[in-house]
Amino acid sequence: MELFGKLNQMRMGGRSSLLSFEMASGSQQIVVSTKAIDDISKATAAQTQTVSAATEEQSATMEEIAASSQMLAKLAAELTMAVHKFKI
Repeated sequence: MELFGKLNQMRMGGRSSLLSFEMASGSQQIVVSTKAIDDISKATAAQTQTVSAATEEQSATMEEIAASSQMLAKLAAELTMAVHKFKI
């Protein structure tokens, strides 16, 4: 009976070691995946900042174009009135 008990303990110890190895391997995979997610998040944040800066620049350019268009429309109106003065 004692022999069977020792064999059973050895068999259980082997399972325990295998489970520990599998848990360690799973933990390592989690660490690697978490690092990859962190790297992707940092890259995404950097690209988001680049897009944000480009959007701000485009918005400022559009405001300049709108202001220039208004000024051009005003000049066109003034030119039309000046031309009407010289009609014969």
